[in-house]
Amino acid sequence: MIKVELTENNLLCAGLVGVCRQVSGFVRDVQAGRDTQKGKYGVNNAVNGWQYNCDGAMAEMAVAKHFGVFYDGAYGNFKAKDVGELQVRSTSLKRGSLLLHDSDLDDDRFILVLTFEAPVLYLCGWCYGREGKQEQYWRTDTKRPAYFYPQNFLRSMDTISQSEG
Repeated sequence: MIKVELTENNLLCAGLVGVCRQVSGFVRDVQAGRDTQKGKYGVNNAVNGWQYNCDGAMAEMAVAKHFGVFYDGAYGNFKAKDVGELQVRSTSLKRGSLLLHDSDLDDDRFILVLTFEAPVLYLCGWCYGREGKQEQYWRTDTKRPAYFYPQNFLRSMDTISQSEG
């Protein structure tokens, strides 16, 4: 597990990305006539959306900082990877799992970042989408049905690079 401490400026940048994502999501939902309370994958945008978007952006910032690459938040580009060629997932739970969905690409590399001690974040490890999207990890006993890939199955952060190859 790798510890990354975000600076005040890192937090401000990540916070702005998270806020922009949240507001953009509200606007898209209103324009499309969708319920603004119900976000993607069962997230209640009014209750949890702000936290999920800001925590997610902090996690992406931590991964970018670890690899020494510029973080732009890929705001508005829904097809972009989170950091370089990497996908990033976050959880505020110390023992939380890496969540994956059927729409996640099998060959993408996903890093789990713990945000429970922000501004200190922890890069737990990583897996390919295909590794986590197995039937035994699928859970429906939660508000957000998904594949819950356990931390202890993740590959070491020492075995991943920011780019393929």
